[in-house]
Amino acid sequence: MSAWSEAGGDDARLALYGGMGLVEGIASAEGRILASLNPAHAPTGALGDLTGGSSLIAAGEDWLRAQGCLAVQAPLELATWFPYRANLGPHEDAPFWGEPTASPEPWIDAGYREVARYASALAENSAATAYGRTKRPRGVHIEPMGDFEGSLRSIWELATASFAEAYAYSPIPFEAMAALYRPLKDHVVPELVLFATVDREPAGFVFGIPDLAAPDSGRFIVKTLAVLPKHRRGGMGAWLVGELHRAAGKLGFTHGIHALMWAGSRSRNISAHGGRIFREYALYMRSL
Repeated sequence: MSAWSEAGGDDARLALYGGMGLVEGIASAEGRILASLNPAHAPTGALGDLTGGSSLIAAGEDWLRAQGCLAVQAPLELATWFPYRANLGPHEDAPFWGEPTASPEPWIDAGYREVARYASALAENSAATAYGRTKRPRGVHIEPMGDFEGSLRSIWELATASFAEAYAYSPIPFEAMAALYRPLKDHVVPELVLFATVDREPAGFVFGIPDLAAPDSGRFIVKTLAVLPKHRRGGMGAWLVGELHRAAGKLGFTHGIHALMWAGSRSRNISAHGGRIFREYALYMRSL
C-alpha cells in the first residue's frame, strides 16, 4: 500500500470509517488518518493531528485539493464525534481522560486561522448542584442509565437532534457511535448518566464518567450534555448538570470537569456558576 491511499490499513478507526460509509475519501499513511472528506462538510475537508512536520500538512492539503475541497479545518478527524481541537493550555495540570493534546503551533505556522474556541472548567459539587436547583423545569423527571445498549440508542437519538446546529457538527450512523461507546461499558457508572423526560417524553441527557486518566483524583468528567431545542430555555441543562454533581458527590467524587465546551454553547453559562476554566482549545481553518 502506498503512503497515500484510499481508506485502508490496520487502524481500527480506518476500518470503522470506511466500513460505515462515513466519508467519500480518507487519506491514510501507516494506519494514521491524515486527511478526510466528510460529505456533510464538503467542500471543506479536514486534517487530523499532524504534529510532526509541515510536509504532512502540505501533503494532506494537496490530497484534499484533488478531491475538490476549497477549504480545510484542523485538527479534526472526520467529524466532531471523533478527535479534534488543539490544546492551547495552560499545561500545569495533566491531561484528563479524552482531552485533546494536539499542538496549535503547526497550524498557526502553516497560516491557519482560529474559527472556534472551547474550554474546560473544574466545578465543585455543591456550587453546581445549588445552581442547578434554582433552575428545575416544570414536570421534569430524571432517571439514571438502565440497559446499556438501549441507553446508547437514546444517547444517539438525543445527541443527533440536539447538536444539529452546533459548530462543525455532522451526524453519524448509530452503529458508528455505538462502536465508540461500547469499549467504555466497563467504566460507565450508571448513576453518572442521567436522562431527563418531560411528560414522559425524552428531553435530554448528561453523560458523566470518572476521569480514567486520574482515578484517584476524585474527579469525574461531564463528557456530554444534550437538551432538545424546545426544552433549552427552561433550565433543563443546568438542572441535569446539577443533579449529576449531586449524584457524583454521593459516590465520593468531589469535582467535575465540564469538558470541551464550545464558546457559543449554553454549557459555558452553566459552568460559570461555580466552575473555573483551566484549559482552552481551538479549531483552525484555511482556504485551499
